[in-house]
Amino acid sequence: MDSERELTLADILLAFRRRMKIFWTVFILTVVATGIYLFFIAEPTYEASARVKVQGGGAPRLGLSVESILSGSLFSSSAGLQDEIEILKSRTNIMSVIEKLDLVHKLIDEKDLETALNEGRTMDDMKVSLYSTIVNELVISPVKNSNIIEVKFSCEDPKLASEVVNEIVQSYMNFSETIAKRQITLRKQFIDEQLPAVELDLKKAEEALTKFKEETNIYDADTQAKSLLDLMITMSSKLEEAKIQVDMSEKTLEFYTAQLEGLEQDLKDVRDSLTFDPIVLQLKSKLINLQVEIAGLKETYTENNPTVLEKQRELQETKSQLETEVARIMSSKIRKASNPVYQQVFQNLITGEAQRLVHETQVEAYQKLLDDLQKQLAKLPYLEQRLIGLQREYMAKQTVYQTLVQAQYE
Repeated sequence: MDSERELTLADILLAFRRRMKIFWTVFILTVVATGIYLFFIAEPTYEASARVKVQGGGAPRLGLSVESILSGSLFSSSAGLQDEIEILKSRTNIMSVIEKLDLVHKLIDEKDLETALNEGRTMDDMKVSLYSTIVNELVISPVKNSNIIEVKFSCEDPKLASEVVNEIVQSYMNFSETIAKRQITLRKQFIDEQLPAVELDLKKAEEALTKFKEETNIYDADTQAKSLLDLMITMSSKLEEAKIQVDMSEKTLEFYTAQLEGLEQDLKDVRDSLTFDPIVLQLKSKLINLQVEIAGLKETYTENNPTVLEKQRELQETKSQLETEVARIMSSKIRKASNPVYQQVFQNLITGEAQRLVHETQVEAYQKLLDDLQKQLAKLPYLEQRLIGLQREYMAKQTVYQTLVQAQYE
């Protein structure tokens, strides 16, 4: 029996030298075969890319000032970059590109197209099939630490690859621009509707105040009454703003509902159900009480007081709970659309509905606070009561009117 012998590095090198010709022959043949394939058989693929900047916005705010509505924050998109990516590669967006560039005839071989049509497939079938192919070739990704999305597309024709990727981005931008224009139009219509009514109310309030001063020769209130007047003016202004916010929320919901064709009745039914939902009612009641409590605390403490901050945190948490509950109810009762554009509109609708409910609680809270101030006012002499009431009405209307006028020219 032969003894076992270990294979050394020298043995390996010796074997390699003995077979050097075979190695180089295989290597050269591989290089030649690869070159022949790449230059004479394989068709080159070219990649084109384009970038688009997504406007930052975040979710619509639940702020307490009317300026947030009139500056357009109610219409800011709640879509993140991932949502915008879904819209970019959505069937609505890609199909418009297929039709505009006539990609059925440019990306599908004419013989294959003719064969498919002879087998009974329609041009619409071919477009749908091509949509799937294009989506598979698309690479859409966010650029790190930015609001920019990069779109890449590969095909054998470099010019066509560039046309496709540019048209995908342009189609997306056209869609976004159309939505933005509709939102601006809605905002302008709302201001134009509100301004004449507020202006008339302001004029009546001013005339009533002037007439009272002329008839009574009372032009100013004492120190105690002035302090009460300041509080009532602040609360009345917030009440007027909250009422306008409710109206604006309704307009916003109408705007989003109009984009969800075929779901109008379902949306009406689910909104009606929210009115009587016990959890929603409980959260609304909690919001009212918290807002009244915070207003009372601010008369004694500063904004940065731990007690005030804790109540503010609780208020925001309750608002989030309300939006979550609204989303749960609406999502469970309305069939979901597969179109990502519809999904985004539906999400905006949910946020808008929660926003409307919050604004309603603000109206109730400010009205309750104003009623309490009215009770304090009743303890003053009658003429001072009249003067303060008229001044409060005039100043509150003036604040809202000035805000609307400013927004009209922005």
